[in-house]
Amino acid sequence: LFGWVMIFGFLAIINSGHIYVCALVAFLQILTFRELANVRYKQFKARYVPMFRTIQWGWFFTAMFYVYSDGLQGFFKGLSPEYARSIAPFHDFMSFSLYAAMFCITVVSFKK
Repeated sequence: LFGWVMIFGFLAIINSGHIYVCALVAFLQILTFRELANVRYKQFKARYVPMFRTIQWGWFFTAMFYVYSDGLQGFFKGLSPEYARSIAPFHDFMSFSLYAAMFCITVVSFKK
């Protein structure tokens, strides 16, 4: 019974349109990363990297921002052209700034 509910739910999402399919893919990526982060986490190693999970999630969302924000700019151009034109030139700068900040946070969090 639950299998049929999942199949029809998936077909409903596919039938709903592109935005819902993209949301489903992002949701599945987040759930998969959460599972991988929980598998990799070991309590005794957390002493050497105190914010281990937080740093992993930060890297994950930095990567998601870089990958998805470039494609979302085209979507926002259709909704609000002046907003998209004002933010578009700074996408690479914002992505690099997030990357640099995450790198600094990772290095600072290490213990001897």
